[in-house]
Amino acid sequence: MKKFSFVAILMLVLLTFAGCWNGEAKSNASITSEKGKGSKTISFTILKDHVKKPDGNGTVEDNSKYFPKGIGAVTTWLKSNVPAGFDITFAEKADYYLYTLSYSFNDIADYNAKTKALAGANWAKYALQDATLTASEKDGGYEVTFKESGKTTEASIKWALDGIFKNSQIFDPRAGKPDAEPVTEDTIFKVMSETVKVGEKATTVQLDKNSNVTVTATGTVSKTAAQTPTETPGNEEPDSSNPSTGDNINTYVILTFLSLVGMTVVFTRKRRLN
Repeated sequence: MKKFSFVAILMLVLLTFAGCWNGEAKSNASITSEKGKGSKTISFTILKDHVKKPDGNGTVEDNSKYFPKGIGAVTTWLKSNVPAGFDITFAEKADYYLYTLSYSFNDIADYNAKTKALAGANWAKYALQDATLTASEKDGGYEVTFKESGKTTEASIKWALDGIFKNSQIFDPRAGKPDAEPVTEDTIFKVMSETVKVGEKATTVQLDKNSNVTVTATGTVSKTAAQTPTETPGNEEPDSSNPSTGDNINTYVILTFLSLVGMTVVFTRKRRLN
């Protein structure tokens, strides 16, 4: 165990002074009901070359060299291999590449079922237990407490890290240098934090130094918020006090038609009188 720890520390030191920087993952969840309804996103960033390192020790110089076919190959693989029922989006920013995995859930049981499906075999490998949710009525609402292992985020993205790291067409652990010491899978990424928002209160737990913790977040969910159905974008009910453009056009067409009918009747009656 001591030998492994020494090797891991040595690799981290080498990465710090080398020109590369590990990918960073963050988890954000939102709980909106006393039963655990909500949504979750896990974001993963890869810094571009020549960006200043977050620790201030120089700049990133060779992150791109670890991807022999470019970041596009990583994106294609992820979207082709993401577990069913989950979506991954990709965005290119000025200084980094951003991947975001998102999912929603109806209650704590649904959350656990979907998180287990995302983690797959890593759920058992990390010896994870179901997240728990407790709720009690308080001041016209519910005081809700959410708890889960700090290892959950890592287990949830391990399928992606394993698949990319072991695919030589996508990832080169020697960064294009055949004689270089290869990086290990444990040193190419780091889970930085997990944020859980319960009602309006957000709790962030730092995981980059120690993930062997229980993430605990407590907040208040109002009864109104808990009972309000979630609206699906694009399916909103139209506002009757402010008709849409299409409604206005239809109204004008009908009025124009009635006006023409009226003019025709008056003209016909005038001809008969003459």
